Amino acid sequence: MRRRIFIKQMTPAEAGDTKTHEKYIRLPNNFDYQSFFQQEGITNGSVIQVDFEAMYNGNSKDLIPLKFVFYANSNQEKRIPSLGPIFDKYSVLSSDIVILESITNNGQTSFSISFKNDQEVKVFTSPIIYEIEDSEIPPIEYLPSLIKDKPLQQIYFGAPGTGKSHEIKDQIKKHKSFRITFHPDTDYSSFVGAYKPTSVEVPMLTPLGDKAIPMKDVDGNELTENKIIYTYVKQAFLNAYIEAWKERENENPQPVFLVIEEINRGNCAQIFGDIFQLLDRNDAGFSDYAIVPDTDLSRHVKKDLEKLVIADREKINAIYEECEADMVDKVLKGEVLLLPNNLYIWATMNTSDQSLFPIDSAFKRRWDWKYIKIADAQKNWQIKVDTKNYDWWQFVQAINYFVFDATQSEDKNLGYFFAKAKNGIINAETFVSKVIFYLYTDVFKDYGFSGDIFKGVNGEEMTFQSFYNADGSANEAQIACFIENVIYSDALPETLKVTNTTEDEDMNVYDEDEAVDNRQSSNRDKFMVNGVGSYGKCLAPFEAVKAYSEKNPQMNAAEIVQIWSNLNVNHMPHLVETEQEFEERAKTTKDIKFRVKAKRLELPNGEVIYVSNQFNPIRIAELIEKLNNANLGVNISLIER
Repeated sequence: MRRRIFIKQMTPAEAGDTKTHEKYIRLPNNFDYQSFFQQEGITNGSVIQVDFEAMYNGNSKDLIPLKFVFYANSNQEKRIPSLGPIFDKYSVLSSDIVILESITNNGQTSFSISFKNDQEVKVFTSPIIYEIEDSEIPPIEYLPSLIKDKPLQQIYFGAPGTGKSHEIKDQIKKHKSFRITFHPDTDYSSFVGAYKPTSVEVPMLTPLGDKAIPMKDVDGNELTENKIIYTYVKQAFLNAYIEAWKERENENPQPVFLVIEEINRGNCAQIFGDIFQLLDRNDAGFSDYAIVPDTDLSRHVKKDLEKLVIADREKINAIYEECEADMVDKVLKGEVLLLPNNLYIWATMNTSDQSLFPIDSAFKRRWDWKYIKIADAQKNWQIKVDTKNYDWWQFVQAINYFVFDATQSEDKNLGYFFAKAKNGIINAETFVSKVIFYLYTDVFKDYGFSGDIFKGVNGEEMTFQSFYNADGSANEAQIACFIENVIYSDALPETLKVTNTTEDEDMNVYDEDEAVDNRQSSNRDKFMVNGVGSYGKCLAPFEAVKAYSEKNPQMNAAEIVQIWSNLNVNHMPHLVETEQEFEERAKTTKDIKFRVKAKRLELPNGEVIYVSNQFNPIRIAELIEKLNNANLGVNISLIER
C-alpha cells in the first residue's frame, strides 16, 4: 500500500473570509495530480478535471463528492473548488489544516479528506506533500488517529467562569463526543449503563386452553396494551467506549471524547468502580490492564462490537501478546473492557467546589491537570446599571482582589465568564442574581460584610435584600454603589485602580504624543448632537458616530471608519476604528487603561467599531469644525450656559 499525503493551512480567501465568490482549496503548482489521483483526468478546452470521492476522516461510510481542476493554459492554477456546503457542514475555518490523502492498495486508489485546527496538528507555513509506504511511520507532524500532544485523560480546573467547558468545546468541536455532568446522586449505573423500566406496546392476549391468543375488537382489529419491561440502557461512558472501538474499523480512527462536567461534584470512586483500573494507559495509549465486565454489560458490549473488523487488530494484539494471544477478540466478544487510544476522557472541575467530594491521590495520578487561569477574554463586556456603564473586566479584577484578601485563596475568585453578557451587556438583574448572590452566599458569608465595599451611600452595611426593590426588581442604585465601592476603592493596588469619571464628564486625556492638557480638565461644557441631548465632550463624538451609523444602516464598519478617519482630527489617529484594528492595538499596547479610552459601538449590521473618548477642548472644537465642513448630516454643537 502506498499513501500520498497533502497538508496545508487554509487561507482566509479559501475559507471565504474575504468575501470571495466561492470556498476552495488551492494546490501548489508542483502538485502532481496524475500521481496523486492515479489518472489523467478529463480535458475540456484548457481545463483538466478529475472527479473523485473522498472519505471524511477516513470513514468509508461518509463519502464526499469532490473535483480537482487544473487551468492548464491560463494561470496554471490548481484547486478543489465549490466547497461552500462542505466547509459549512464541518465548520471549516481559516487557519484550519486540510489533510488530503491518496491511498493506493492492490491497484485500487481511494481518497480521504479531513480538517484539523492548528492545536491538533503542526501548522505549516507552506503546503507539504509526501509519500509513505505502509511499513513506514508517518512524520511527527501528521498524526491522523490521535490529537497531537493532547493527553488522553485530562481535567481542566480553575475558578468558576474561567471558560473551562468552552475550552474543551472549542478543541473537540469537529469530533464525536459524549457528555455527562456529575452530581451527588450520579453512580456507576448512570455513568456506564443499567436496566431501566420502559413502556412498550404489546398485543393483548387471552388464554384459550393451553394457548394464549390475541384479542380483537368488534371490527377484527387486534387489541394492544402498554406493559412495563426492563431494558438495558447505555449511558455516556458505554456510548463513548463503543463508538471509539467502532472508529477502529477505519485505518485512521478518529478521536472520540467523553466529557465529564463538574467531575468533583460526584463520588468518583463510586461512579467509576472497576473502570478506574482502565485509566492506566500504556505507551500506545491503550489501557494497561483489561477488566472483566459483569454478565449483562458483557452481553450488550458483544452485541455492539462482535461484527466489527478492526483495521489494526494485529498491532493491538502485539501490545498484549505476553498475556493474551488475541486481546481484540476478547474485547469484541465483550469478555473484557479495554480503552482504545482514540478514546479521550476530559473533565472540568471548579476549584471553589473541591470540598464536595475530595478526589484521592490514586485517582488524581491517572489524569493530566490543566489550570485555566482567570484572564481578560477581551469581549469588552459592560455592566449597565442605573444609566451607567462599568467595565466588566475591571470589576472582575477588583472584586477578586477583595475575595482573595478575605479568603487567602484563589478558589473563590470570579472568572471572566462567571456572568454571561447579552449583546455585550450584563444588566442589573443578571449582576445581582449571579455576582451579588455568589458573593453573599458563597464567599463573604464566613468573613462578614463590614468592609468598605459593603457600605451604602449613608455608611450603612449593605444587606443582600437591599439589592432588591419592594417589587422584587433589582435596586440599580444600590448595585451601582457597590460596583463603585469596589472599582474606586483606595485599598486597591495602583495597577487596579480606575479613575472615577463618568461618561457624561470629561475623561483624563492621555496621549504620549501630545503635550496638550495632560491633566484632568475642569471644563464642563455640554454638547448636543443634531440639536438633541446633553453630552460631555468625551461622549458627544460617540453619539455623533452613532447617529451617523443609524442614518446610514447600509454602510459597513470599514466604510464608516474610513469616512470619519478622513476628518483628520489632529493627534487622533484612532478617532474611529474597526474592531479588528482595535484588538490588534490591544495586543501590543502597554497602557493598562487602553480599553477605557474608546467606547464600543455596535452598528445596525451587527459589526462593531470603537470611538475614541480622548477629547479635550481643543480637539472637540476641531472635530466640530471639520464635521460642519464635511456635510455628513451630523453635527455637534455647544450648549450655551
